[in-house]
Amino acid sequence: MSYTFQMEKDALDDVERLPTLLKRRFYIGLRLLAHKPTLRSRPSGLPHLMGQLYEFSAEYDEMRCYFSVWFKYGADELTLFILRVSLETM
Repeated sequence: MSYTFQMEKDALDDVERLPTLLKRRFYIGLRLLAHKPTLRSRPSGLPHLMGQLYEFSAEYDEMRCYFSVWFKYGADELTLFILRVSLETM
């Protein structure tokens, strides 16, 4: 079973700032999360006690990009609410 996801306003704003290619990579990662969120995430820790944390990486313009996605499970147990997204490059 695959979950659906709903982007909160802060998360949408975070994603809108990404270059187009990284947006595509982000949504690919999000689809992977929706397929098996319990295996791909862990409880988030301090200072971000928002729920679950999903981390993944992607190549972009000869750099490694690391995404962090904070989310909560919906009460319906079918929806993931994406709260925030951050990106680090190396």
